[in-house]
Amino acid sequence: MKDKPIISNAMRRWSEFPESTKERILANAWCGKCKTGTLMQFCSAEIKQGMLLLNGTCSKCGKDVARSVEPED
Repeated sequence: MKDKPIISNAMRRWSEFPESTKERILANAWCGKCKTGTLMQFCSAEIKQGMLLLNGTCSKCGKDVARSVEPED
């Protein structure tokens, strides 16, 4: 029997968002190099201090960017 892949709590939480919400969130990241809002190319997710933290790269310049998503409750 094969082991099931382990999905992190952060990735599970991210997967629960509707696609339209994911698109809005990723389209609203801040790039420190471009000094503007940008579309983030999603790479990974983690939970820090109860917030979902998305990590990725700026679609304009390729610099690392992050986007936090606060819990709704």
